[in-house]
Amino acid sequence: MSTTTIATLMSRLAALPVKSVKHQYKEPPRSIEKGRLPSQFPRLPEMDDEVLTFQANGGLPTLRGDLVVVMEPYAENLNAANDFSPINFNEAVAMIDNVDAALRTTRPGTLTEGLASWTIKLEQLTINTEMFWAVVASISGRG
Repeated sequence: MSTTTIATLMSRLAALPVKSVKHQYKEPPRSIEKGRLPSQFPRLPEMDDEVLTFQANGGLPTLRGDLVVVMEPYAENLNAANDFSPINFNEAVAMIDNVDAALRTTRPGTLTEGLASWTIKLEQLTINTEMFWAVVASISGRG
């Protein structure tokens, strides 16, 4: 069995079709135009492996990466108390469902050679000097 490379995982995450996403970047962008939101990109590749025996070069490595969906500028829906507005919150919840649905439609072995797992959360993200709301899926899979 061949193993998935980090480069392959990142390109697969970048190309994952997520409902409502307008633009897919192949890598973290240096800036994002508001008209392209929501946009997605992969980030934070990570990999680890363990030696199985002294005669082998390792098993299936664990690959990790994030799929980031940038929703909108941070200050766009802040009210006077700087709270997250219900409209923005509902859109974020819907995008979390969209990202989860996209990940669930991948067959085992599509993102990595083995089964993949993930967590999804809402976070604030800075791109260049601008803050955005983003849905971030952290994906982990074997080889």
